[in-house]
Amino acid sequence: MYDKIPKRNPASLLSSRDRTPNLVEPFEYFAQYDMIHAWTSKMSNLIKGNRPRKAIYLFKEMLINAQKPNFVTILSVIKAAVMVGSRYVVLGVHGYSIKVGFLESQALVATALSGAYSKWDMSSTWKLYAEAPKKDVVFSTAMITSCLGKVDYAGAFNLFSSMLFSGLQPNYVTLATVLAACADVAALETGKQIHCYSIRKSLSHHMIFLNSLMDMYSKCKCLDSALHVFDHMQDRDIVSCRIIICGSVKNGSPIKALEIFHRMRASNVKVVDEYILQELIRACSPLDEKFMLLEFHSLIWKVGLINFVPLVTELLQAYGKFEDIGSSRSIFDHLNFKDIVAWSVMISTYSQNNKAKDAFDMFREMQLTDCRPNQYTFLSLLHSCTKIDAVDIGKSIHAQIIKYGYPDNTNYLTSALIDMYCNFGQTKEGEAVFDEDLHKDLICWSSIINGYAINGCGEEALECFSAMLSSGIEPNDVVFVSVLSACSHCGLDYEAWNWFDVMESVYGIKPNLAHYTCMVDMLIRQGNLEEAVEFVNRMPIEPDKRIWGALLSGCRNAHAPPEFLNLVSQKLMNLDPNNTSYYVSISNLFADQGRWEQVEELRNMINSKPTKKLIGYSML
Repeated sequence: MYDKIPKRNPASLLSSRDRTPNLVEPFEYFAQYDMIHAWTSKMSNLIKGNRPRKAIYLFKEMLINAQKPNFVTILSVIKAAVMVGSRYVVLGVHGYSIKVGFLESQALVATALSGAYSKWDMSSTWKLYAEAPKKDVVFSTAMITSCLGKVDYAGAFNLFSSMLFSGLQPNYVTLATVLAACADVAALETGKQIHCYSIRKSLSHHMIFLNSLMDMYSKCKCLDSALHVFDHMQDRDIVSCRIIICGSVKNGSPIKALEIFHRMRASNVKVVDEYILQELIRACSPLDEKFMLLEFHSLIWKVGLINFVPLVTELLQAYGKFEDIGSSRSIFDHLNFKDIVAWSVMISTYSQNNKAKDAFDMFREMQLTDCRPNQYTFLSLLHSCTKIDAVDIGKSIHAQIIKYGYPDNTNYLTSALIDMYCNFGQTKEGEAVFDEDLHKDLICWSSIINGYAINGCGEEALECFSAMLSSGIEPNDVVFVSVLSACSHCGLDYEAWNWFDVMESVYGIKPNLAHYTCMVDMLIRQGNLEEAVEFVNRMPIEPDKRIWGALLSGCRNAHAPPEFLNLVSQKLMNLDPNNTSYYVSISNLFADQGRWEQVEELRNMINSKPTKKLIGYSML
């Protein structure tokens, strides 16, 4: 490729200044330096200064001036070519490397070329690897990394196995890379084998490896193993703390995450970054620790991260979960830059706290900016419409969803639209949305089945469920709740028992309390109070307040005997002692039976409670 480039003498280069005024004349610049090192150094500095095109141009000038680049120069040019996305430059450098023998003598050049080719396709990368005369551990590790970049986990594991069989011993970086693949596909057993191999080969003391090992155990839901690794590390950095804190939060152990953070602050790792603080803020919500959230808010100010938008957005959302709308809005208003995530979170905060009007107002305010709403924005707005029966607003939002083209690429919005229309009682509109979806998944099927169920269309719900099974989609526990609820509300007792019996035997879904509640509700609607009680007594799990509440409703309809009413009332008052609605219902039933002493006792208990029965109200 480069054989036909004519050689020029220094005098001929003077005219090139007119063509490239921004590039320093090479012979003037490099007169006092070792030529090859100086050219390479200048190219490296251009790349570091984010000027890869200038680096490539300088490489061409180097060849024109009959300068022979070394392999470090080639590595710099490959990096510059990747930065500008020029595959043709990579091909040219590849050819030049073959010509001068770098591909055979320098494994680093082959490694860099394989990484460059992997940006476009893996076939060229695999061909280069297969034909390379020298395959060292660095080259093989780079190939595994390229496989992970293309989500080719099978290729990564096969390559790692071939390394071991060929006698090429992996280093700790190789093991850390393979552990990343194990974490992504939850290959716990393979990860454990790599852990054992690292101990046998004395590679388990490197921090990079240990961080990857913790990440693997955390993502494979083995938090105890991850904590064991963390506790036995001789040295820890901020990445170690970030991995274990994030793993603790995602594995449902927020208390452990907070404990590790306090240990971290007391140790030599005192620096905290925005990613650790994001996870710690997430840990505050399930613990109901608003005071701790205030502490982290102060820490964000102290360490100067208040302008980091993702972190502040997480803080905004956390205040919303504590129903502190004022603080959420204050944080939002003080954001210097409001991206679509911040707008969506603020709208979602209003929606989740039953502030539908404020959510709509915030959306209108967002429309005055250049922010394009995303699917999460629309999900929150549809949720608000459903809560306040805002049919017209819901239809206008539906029109905007179509305008932006979102139904074509997300089933969550399709499901939300079906739920909204069915909650309005407009099942035909829900059916239309469902029929227009060309890629129906389990969520969409579940929504339309539930829509039929809540509107008393039991036959339609079962027909839709059968169609879903015929399409090859496996049901989950949520779909079965909708099916059993439809049967319960429409008197389809035979179908209900049939589907309840095959849940576990055919589909491997163990009935939970929601399913048992549907069956108890069905028996009570049929007036079979005694059979319902027997069914509850045979349940393999402890009944909760929903089931006892359904039995209380049965007492009202079936005129239950006093001893049965006593049992149900005692269970409910123990399970939910602050719910005065139960007390009122039980008191009315006692009154119907003429048990005035018990009525008086219950009235006194209600008056002594700090809570009150909610008063019904109308939106009109």
